[in-house]
Amino acid sequence: GSNDAFAGAGAGKGSVIRIARSLLAVAEAAADAALPAEACGLLVGRHAGDDLWIESLLVTPNRAPAALRARRFRIDPAMHAALQRRLRGTGSEIVGVFHSHPQGPARPSTEDLASARPECPLMLILSRAGDPAGDWQATIHSGAHRLAWRIV
Repeated sequence: GSNDAFAGAGAGKGSVIRIARSLLAVAEAAADAALPAEACGLLVGRHAGDDLWIESLLVTPNRAPAALRARRFRIDPAMHAALQRRLRGTGSEIVGVFHSHPQGPARPSTEDLASARPECPLMLILSRAGDPAGDWQATIHSGAHRLAWRIV
């Protein structure tokens, strides 16, 4: 069930993922700037009791082939490795990725699920749900499971 996926994301039953409104605004601005392509980046978090706090977000270039960027993303591997090195010994870690779905729903695509990495289980997805003039809607998933989260 979804609690199993939540446990896989480093949080236990009854846990909540917390993210600051300002970080969502950064992700939304990146999504706007990347249009018509998907935006992407890395989520950095820290466990506090039973909860997982998303502390920061690093916007990265979308390294998917140019012809595919409107519906796929690829995190820059060098930026991922550099961030991992910077976080060593800090108590914070890369806990997931964010990316936008400019035209698709706010759930992981088949490609998203196939490229998910177990050491980086969370996926924050921004979608306009098919309304190009609408507001971005955010969801957080671990695999195909939608997780509980709260804006703080």
